Amino acid sequence: MVPPPAADPPGEGDEHSDADTAEGRADAADGESQPPAVLLDAIEEPVAAATQLPRVVGYLAADEQSVRLLAAAACCRIAVATDDERVVEYLIRRLSDRLTDGEVSLELADTGDDRDDGDADGAAGSDEGAGGFTASPEATVRRTGDVSDIAVRSRFDDLHIRGERHRGRYATTYETLVGDGSDQRAVALRLLNQPEEVYPEFDRRLAEQLGRWADAGDHDNVVTVFDWGVDAQPWVATALIEGVLAERDRPSPAVAFRNALALADAVSHLHGRGVVHGGLDARTVGYPGERFDDDVERGPLVNNVGLITVFRHYFDPSDCLDPRFAAPEYYDDRFGRIDHATDIYQLGTVYYRLFTGRPPFTGEFEAVRQAVLSGTPPAPSAVVEGLPPELDEVLAKTMAKQKLRRYETVEQLRGELASVAEEYV
Repeated sequence: MVPPPAADPPGEGDEHSDADTAEGRADAADGESQPPAVLLDAIEEPVAAATQLPRVVGYLAADEQSVRLLAAAACCRIAVATDDERVVEYLIRRLSDRLTDGEVSLELADTGDDRDDGDADGAAGSDEGAGGFTASPEATVRRTGDVSDIAVRSRFDDLHIRGERHRGRYATTYETLVGDGSDQRAVALRLLNQPEEVYPEFDRRLAEQLGRWADAGDHDNVVTVFDWGVDAQPWVATALIEGVLAERDRPSPAVAFRNALALADAVSHLHGRGVVHGGLDARTVGYPGERFDDDVERGPLVNNVGLITVFRHYFDPSDCLDPRFAAPEYYDDRFGRIDHATDIYQLGTVYYRLFTGRPPFTGEFEAVRQAVLSGTPPAPSAVVEGLPPELDEVLAKTMAKQKLRRYETVEQLRGELASVAEEYV
């Protein structure tokens, strides 16, 4: 793959503020952001909101002072209402993290066998909403802190790494057994990559996005976030996934339609929470089982929610998002900003892979770039015999070059897809 050209460091030349982007902030009619629903719920029903405490704490790093103050009040309400020592201890750990003046650099000890998943982490770009595959200042990785630090700072009572290490796009991941009260569960502990050069805004932006992912993770087809932190070593503990769409053979049309409808529900849920994913491709769609047959009940899981909106400032975006699945606005900002319409296009490319077993475009980076900007992929029914021509029409509209020609909402896309799927599911 031909590497993208260099670009300015993050923060230089930004023409739009974070509030201008469509990546998770729901703007009110007067231009100000609405208070996050999870904080309002915590104020009104603090006992019921105790399970959402990691999300509430995450908003302490929000840009707006009013949101930070509301988050602080919500933390206090939960601590007082639950009268639970574990809640207080968790808050002390998380809040004390924010008071740490310095960091001691520690190399993470290797645990278990290494496995490189083939999706190097990274992203770039000078504005979260702007288009274009442009490179970052320095696409290298820095690590600080270790697992023992995370064990102390997390909500978990204990933490034990029991699986091999996987190097992925955004993080090095360990299968980990954690204790939470009387319960134990297996989670994916992801130690998120950091830019080699220290950018103070990286942790702030990452904290905001992890909070959004956690807030939107209460859907059956979105990977659940159990806890996260950004102090010393940024990390996130999520539900485990066993494989990704990119590693699977083409399923039957019936299974493909069920998966496609479930993915539409997941992305619609994200948009309903004001979250733009930004990085949908065949490696962002995970599965809890090893085969499609294992996933009948749970179906696909949307992973790495919104991380590209942060990482593309600091790493190479063509390693973070497969260029064969990227929307035209990633290659040329004349096609617009990265927003919910980008998710609709890239959901279409995932559908193309799901129904045909291949990406919509293939080749080296420049060939793919030209094809995305001006080419047309073969109709799915021409690739796989027996697929309905109506599916061709749905995917053509989903993957239209111009945003105005795409579906306006994921709900509209799902409605037409469901009509085509009636004889299959």
